[in-house]
Amino acid sequence: MLHSGDLSATLEEFARRPLAFRCKPPPPFKYTGTNRTVRRLLGKQPPPPAVEFVASVQHKLSPPASGDELRLLRFLLGAKAVGFRSLYAKHNGFILYKDTLSKPPLPKAIGLRVLPIRRWKSATSAMKKIVRRFESSSRFDAYFGVAFGWVPGTANFFVTPAEGPGAGQVFLTHDDGAFVSRFAMSFEGFIRRVTTRPVKLLAKDLGCYARYQDGVTFEQWIPIAVARTRRAAEVKM
Repeated sequence: MLHSGDLSATLEEFARRPLAFRCKPPPPFKYTGTNRTVRRLLGKQPPPPAVEFVASVQHKLSPPASGDELRLLRFLLGAKAVGFRSLYAKHNGFILYKDTLSKPPLPKAIGLRVLPIRRWKSATSAMKKIVRRFESSSRFDAYFGVAFGWVPGTANFFVTPAEGPGAGQVFLTHDDGAFVSRFAMSFEGFIRRVTTRPVKLLAKDLGCYARYQDGVTFEQWIPIAVARTRRAAEVKM
């Protein structure tokens, strides 16, 4: 079982390990009821270099939070702040599964981002504007919580309530489906889940929004498996 004191060490160890994905291109978009492929907005492009592509990814762990930010964290989360404080005392947020080969105008893909404490307020405000439109009763699992992370490229937030039946748990809002799901029973469970089985995490659990680039074409490659690699881990701290 992962304890709060192990969080930063677990995350740092994970971030140091080399990681790359075997990827495949997404299926082509077709006009409804036909076999005609929709022309890409970016115009004519060279074909993908191979049936599969290996994408190396990097992680970024931020410096420690300040004393003022840690006091704000405790104020916002109360008794449920222990796990968060353990990690944020070492890293004031982090980015996982970031693309290393991007080609403008497409942005670099990022699997998920856990935000610095100073951005929790704006993230929570944005989350509430979205969740209040949901008709599902699951919206209450997130609406009174604190948004501390998100899935880049979406309006899907990671949220933890400080009070109520879901206190201390982590929920994921789904803007596209207008519902909220439980992602982990605790912040420790959240760290465990986002650092294990990365292909399932990105391609299924988080909705397959992280699509990687080969640096040559505008193809957006979908992870299908972890690739064997001896390349040194690309970590920024």
